[in-house]
Amino acid sequence: MGLKLGGAAMAFVFYAQISRLVATDRAGVFFWAIAFSLAASTVTRVGLDFAVIKLVSQEKDGLRNSALRSEMYMVILLSFLFSMALCLLFLIFRNPILAFCNLPKDSTLLVLIMIFAIGPISVYMIIASILNGLERNVSASFLQTGMQQCLVVVILFSLTHLYSDTELAIAWSYFLAACFTALYSIFLLVQCSGFPKLKELRTSNGINTLRASIPLWPGALADMAINALPTTLVGIASTPSSVALFSVPQRIASVVYFGFASINAVAAPQIGRAIKMGVGAGDIYRRFTRMMIITVIPGCFFLGAIGKPVLSVFGNEYRDAFYVLLFLLSAQVIHALFGPTLMLLIMSDRRRAYSCAMFLGAAVTFSMTLILAYWHGAQGAAAGVFLGVLAQKMLGFVLARPVRSDFSTDPK
Repeated sequence: MGLKLGGAAMAFVFYAQISRLVATDRAGVFFWAIAFSLAASTVTRVGLDFAVIKLVSQEKDGLRNSALRSEMYMVILLSFLFSMALCLLFLIFRNPILAFCNLPKDSTLLVLIMIFAIGPISVYMIIASILNGLERNVSASFLQTGMQQCLVVVILFSLTHLYSDTELAIAWSYFLAACFTALYSIFLLVQCSGFPKLKELRTSNGINTLRASIPLWPGALADMAINALPTTLVGIASTPSSVALFSVPQRIASVVYFGFASINAVAAPQIGRAIKMGVGAGDIYRRFTRMMIITVIPGCFFLGAIGKPVLSVFGNEYRDAFYVLLFLLSAQVIHALFGPTLMLLIMSDRRRAYSCAMFLGAAVTFSMTLILAYWHGAQGAAAGVFLGVLAQKMLGFVLARPVRSDFSTDPK
């Protein structure tokens, strides 16, 4: 968890750098590009994260199994190729996309540079899921939320002293940090699994993992709508300045969300293994829920208490986003109170129930964020996110009830 919180702190520094280097409306362009690249990378690995964790955690030999090892490498390659295809589509249709999202034409080059980070992000996120399945949680957490954030701060600091064009320095720092993180993730994977032989790769097409991920596609796309699309929707419904006033509190709130995500990542392989054995998943669920409540909720209250001084670090104009921060922190409290409910549904193969909960959350988030952002800007968008998370978690909790009772007792 410490690594993820450290990564969140470095991301905070990166956002503060952007906010101090450029005006609010230009900062909104960069925050939009970051959110779009993360949303697109989610599409390129749709359902694969959970499928990879499940397959790897349930294989007793791990990546020593040559078939599984070659399968994982092929999945990484396919995800990267899909990412490049999305980047090319964006390149072709860039003008109508930017116009639809109310972004200025002179930001085209900046957005394009940052969008091409989709491929490297997809690579290191899938490798992080593989490491999670192997219970190498420290390395996985460092990849997911730590390394790129640290690198982007260092690279941006360097480039702003080398180049006079500050905006290009910001765009290139984001892209280069993603590339270096992807290369390091490949090194970690080779170190713990070895590199598959060419003959192994020829016999693998990634179809087993893709088949396992297909039932998770609806839920994964819905997860993207809840967690990655709101910033894009603010751009569509409002202005780049509203994007900035939404993105900064979102980044601050993500400090406590990463605490939730860290615990969730540790819980996933344990829940999957317990369900395969038919024992103890309910006990594991309750234990990790308590951990989330103890760690996340006090963090939300603390950030709420110091919210205005923290927002002023980004500039005096960001102090107006205090109520945006309160809405987003309230959403993190909801995450903690319901615990790893959705993970329980995934690992117990209740994919339809998982998809239903995710779709409800996505529908509420998408509709309410778009409507409320149009009328109330960043504050309305934050309220839409809160309502979406609440709807998703409540339905997921109800649908997970039979799973929790089925696996709540360890055999004596």
